[in-house]
Amino acid sequence: SSGINAEWPLRPGDSGACVRNCTTTGTYEHVENGKRECLPCSNACMKGESSGCTGSGTFQGYGGCNACKMYDKTGNTTDEISCVEECPPKSYKYIEDGENGIYREVCKPCDEQCTICTNEQNYDCPACLKVKQGPYCQEQCDNGYYADNDDICRECSNECATCTGPGKENCTRCDSTHYSLPTKDITMTTKQCVEQCPSNYGYYKKEKSTDCDSALIPLL
Repeated sequence: SSGINAEWPLRPGDSGACVRNCTTTGTYEHVENGKRECLPCSNACMKGESSGCTGSGTFQGYGGCNACKMYDKTGNTTDEISCVEECPPKSYKYIEDGENGIYREVCKPCDEQCTICTNEQNYDCPACLKVKQGPYCQEQCDNGYYADNDDICRECSNECATCTGPGKENCTRCDSTHYSLPTKDITMTTKQCVEQCPSNYGYYKKEKSTDCDSALIPLL
């Protein structure tokens, strides 16, 4: 009676106020059992007069968002363009050129060795999947380094080529300037590395080897 068109859908939250077009209020028109109403778009949809949505879907296209708040490019292999409110774990936010020169925010995957990142490289990630060697996330530490309790690669003692911890007692292989003393315990994984084989205790350097051998006394 006041000029309201009964065919106009209702706008939620306005006590029955009617609007011509749901998209102007960040909603879409939903019809069920003869009832027409405006329902809110997903928070993953871009807000604004030219954006909005045509359904509740969190993708760009009919039944979803007209434009995404952020575009998810973290492994979607389908033709569907996924929309998200924020980047999922193991991804980072990137600004790229969209259509008509309009910049848009997209989510791109981190390097496989990073769990938190700011770019696609394994360099300078705040958190690594395995270990951190200097600024790099890696599968394992380089030779001459070991992973500490925080999975940070630390340099081995000078006597070691490889090691399991700090100090010369944790060498698993001696470096090229040191020799390893033998042991009778075959379960031991660490080696005792020395600069010279102690001949006064019956040890001698094995030919073409970095090991010391004993001819006179029992193995350690």
